[in-house]
Amino acid sequence: MSKGIRVIYDGECPLCQSFVRRMRLERSCGPIELIDARTDLALVSELKARGMSLDDGIVACIQDECVHADEALTRLALLSTRRDSFNRLMHWTFSRPKLARLIYPLMRVGRSSLLWLMRRERISR
Repeated sequence: MSKGIRVIYDGECPLCQSFVRRMRLERSCGPIELIDARTDLALVSELKARGMSLDDGIVACIQDECVHADEALTRLALLSTRRDSFNRLMHWTFSRPKLARLIYPLMRVGRSSLLWLMRRERISR
């Protein structure tokens, strides 16, 4: 993995797309590399081998450390700006690791249900 911040997400999920666009990490952290997991299957395989399935959650790589799912959202929430209501809500919710661990499974179910309704395949086939 490279230095800086990389966010690997499901580019076919409208919820994931909206989330990464609205976090506005660039304002507080500088350039962020957003990677659609569906376009980089080698990276998806590498992360899966490390126990981070993109079907189960977003991945954030900050410097050389990659974190997954609720922990990724916690890290991103702590880095994001709190200039608008969305980012304030994300910070308030996900900067608390225990709350993030409680909420994240519900978000994952919502995402899976939405992708099923949209007839989208899982990333890891």
